[in-house]
Amino acid sequence: MAPQTGTTLHLPEAALYRLGLTAQPFVGIPDPPFEDSARITQINVTLSLLQSGERIVLISGDAGLGKTTLLRRLAESQPPGLSMQRVQGDGADIDTLWGALVAAAEAEEGTLAPRSREQALNYVRSARRGGVRPALLIDDAHALPAREIDELLGLWTELAEDDEAFSLAMALEPAGLQSLPETPPAERFHTTTLYPLSQEQTGAYLDHRTRSAGAEHTLFDPHEIEDIFRQSGGHPERINEAAYRRLTARLASSDQPAPKPGPRPAKSPGLRGTGLRWALAGVTGITAASAGTYWLLTHQLSTGPATEELAIEDFEEPEEETVAAESEEIEPASDTPFGLDLPGRYSFRDSPDEQEPPSPTGQSTTNLQLLDTPDAAQGPTDSGPTEGEPGTETAEEDLADSADWIRGEDGERYTIQLLAASEPAPLQEYAGQQPLDEPTHVVATERDDGDLWFLLLHGSHEDREAAHAALDALPEAVAERGAWVRSFESVAESLAAED
Repeated sequence: MAPQTGTTLHLPEAALYRLGLTAQPFVGIPDPPFEDSARITQINVTLSLLQSGERIVLISGDAGLGKTTLLRRLAESQPPGLSMQRVQGDGADIDTLWGALVAAAEAEEGTLAPRSREQALNYVRSARRGGVRPALLIDDAHALPAREIDELLGLWTELAEDDEAFSLAMALEPAGLQSLPETPPAERFHTTTLYPLSQEQTGAYLDHRTRSAGAEHTLFDPHEIEDIFRQSGGHPERINEAAYRRLTARLASSDQPAPKPGPRPAKSPGLRGTGLRWALAGVTGITAASAGTYWLLTHQLSTGPATEELAIEDFEEPEEETVAAESEEIEPASDTPFGLDLPGRYSFRDSPDEQEPPSPTGQSTTNLQLLDTPDAAQGPTDSGPTEGEPGTETAEEDLADSADWIRGEDGERYTIQLLAASEPAPLQEYAGQQPLDEPTHVVATERDDGDLWFLLLHGSHEDREAAHAALDALPEAVAERGAWVRSFESVAESLAAED
């Protein structure tokens, strides 16, 4: 089976961030692949048949229903006494099949060397007498010429008569079942048929796909799953396409977050979405008016010497292209079809020339330093103790204590990530300004490039549902900055190494 289509289902980095994902959800095969009770039963039955070697297993189903994935799972299992070799039927010749059979008999890995029928026969007999049953797994067996299938099944029949048969599983499309030879007889075949997913399986499949891509909660509600199932007919590739269209449409038309498990209490819009933009426009207008009045008083009406003009940037939302260019990990707006607005982009810097370090999410960290800080416009302030000054050891001890807190928590419990930044001080200052009913912790994590990235975490909850209930109860001003639920296990895996 050809691999799933991928590039057309790519979400931009900005869209992944908005959805809480760390990888593409609809590209390639997730690892581990999706399995439910029905698929696990098929795998176990097939393994049992391969271990006995009494019947040839045929895995039948339309393209895209998971035949390749099932063969891969079989090859990965390698139970005791069974040595499996997987080979692609498309483009293989009979000598390649004999070489794959010899490799299975010798438990070899790597490039398959062409062999003869006699070599394959002798190697299989030798392996069987040594207590190992070679197994050949052929993907896209319908692509093999009929003559090669005849020869392969002829060798199987010859060895089976001496109770020395190898195990054989062939994945093929339904039409290929009609072209199989009559030898061996029909009772020596067992057919496992793969069907499209049911609506319930479709929901479980989507949940597995998105969680494998980093989602901490479900991205689709039951009505959306029903629509996706109806559009796709339960075919996995078409499920991916329908789900992709659903997410892109949602991101293009709404600022609302993805659905979360269970009912969510109704909340007033507050300053979300359009309201936030209007509020910021109002703040910008007031700031401009105040600046104009100040200029008039100091430059036109003052009778004394001119006073030094205060250098303050207007508090306004940057252009989309400017914000996107500040982070290498977010695509430029011209390549982003959704016109997404990332949270926390609004900055209020002390100096026009000050450069803000990029963050993995595109979120400004400078803005955290000036939240609810009335003296922010009065010029640069003391940034806190530097290395060797009093207070540095206390900050390092706090980070160490927070790391110990993470390691001491059960990995299956959940916390809420409120904010993240490239420095710990803004997070600590922000946490001290918020009316939170549970302790907060700033922890140091390490990104893939080795840079430190600091997280502001809030609370510890028994399960995902309890954490989401706590998330809903957060003050609006805190929740709207992009707070989200994540497991302690995921945080512990990213903790920075201790010096």
